[in-house]
Amino acid sequence: MALTEEREKWMKISRLVAVILVFLSFMAGPSFSAPGDLDLTLNSPANAVAVLPDGLKIIVAGWDEGERALLLRRHNIDGTLDDTFGMGGVVTYYSQLVSDPSDFIGANAVAIQRDGKIVVAGGVYKVGSNPYCIVLRFTRDGRLDRTFGAEGAVIFEDDGEGGVAAAIQSDNKILVVTYGSISRYDSDGVLDTSFGTGGFAVFKDGDSGRRVALQSDGKILIAGGRGSEAHIVVLRYNSNGTPDLNFGTEGAAIHGASSPGSGFALSIQPDGKIVVSGGTMHQELITPYWTLLMEDALIFRLNGDGTLDATFGENGVFTFRVPEDAFLPDLTGQWASLTQTCRNTKRGLKCKISGRLNIQNVGTLNAPSSFVRFYRSTDEVYNEGTDAFLKQVATGTVKTAKSKTKTLSYSLPSGETASGEYIIAAIDADNTVAEANEGNNAIVFGPVP
Repeated sequence: MALTEEREKWMKISRLVAVILVFLSFMAGPSFSAPGDLDLTLNSPANAVAVLPDGLKIIVAGWDEGERALLLRRHNIDGTLDDTFGMGGVVTYYSQLVSDPSDFIGANAVAIQRDGKIVVAGGVYKVGSNPYCIVLRFTRDGRLDRTFGAEGAVIFEDDGEGGVAAAIQSDNKILVVTYGSISRYDSDGVLDTSFGTGGFAVFKDGDSGRRVALQSDGKILIAGGRGSEAHIVVLRYNSNGTPDLNFGTEGAAIHGASSPGSGFALSIQPDGKIVVSGGTMHQELITPYWTLLMEDALIFRLNGDGTLDATFGENGVFTFRVPEDAFLPDLTGQWASLTQTCRNTKRGLKCKISGRLNIQNVGTLNAPSSFVRFYRSTDEVYNEGTDAFLKQVATGTVKTAKSKTKTLSYSLPSGETASGEYIIAAIDADNTVAEANEGNNAIVFGPVP
């Protein structure tokens, strides 16, 4: 599977997580765990968001597909870009590890230090090799902090998905979660070998991490998946990186969903109860990355000892079905203009139709290239079998929330006019694109004057 398809599937998952986070924000109130998830208002894919300590600035991290670079943006509280940050509100980070045209780098998590410096965790994803976990630190104004790690970066090869979560402890030490471990670094980006074993707490075989949150007593919570059935698991570690054996069963609380699943969001309520959201899914290994297809979303709440809180939902769990068409492209459009010009020639009346059609993708995933076909019709109803075909034009890829303009230029046979008829544009006429709404692709103009 191409990496572009892989990125689209992860965007699909991230959007589902964003929906779940909305629910969680009501559950956990002001204590909702720092780094959130996707900001759907951005044109470039975004995976993480955090609010600065002053509450007046918002950091969004993700990647720029066109530039194959990690992207960091800072917004004012009203959503406008803060032009005092980076270049016009945007910081772009390039990595020498991104060498092949199919390689890319992206941010998955962002955490803010008390001094306002910005820690970003993510991955460099290379074809034919394991990803790299990358941890960067930026100054408050968006410059790479070269006092951190090696010239501003900590990089190590990872056999999972790179850095997926990050948190700052009260002593300013930095926690970084990958698919298979959690590691800790001091404020200079040096691995803290007093944590876990040599700086790493490696999860048990089959366990995976996706989100991290810190309890007020310094203990570390991690949400992820467990085993071949990929049940949702919450792990708790002591502040030194050893498993907290008083939590759940030997440090792990497992939710045995009816289908494979994983925890994708984690929050601690003011009363210490733990709220986890995730989903059940089909999964298959697409070398070298996991492709996860969500089916159901669920939220469950744990007591402080890792047991399910039976006062929440149904015996501690709230589940809801995600509509099958919730995360699909949706092509539609509107005529920007259409005119018919006629002139008398020696051979008779010659008429030409000229028009401009705006094709829009109002769905939640990019739409691959398909075709728009133009027809003459005696009524306003699209009927491929009886309407007169005029021409066909390729749409090209139409990204989410974007539009493209296509032109129609067609000379009618001598002596014919389209006056009083209708011109119908059938978008995705070859049914290449699986869409959330297949019924809004016929765009009618008419009657033609």
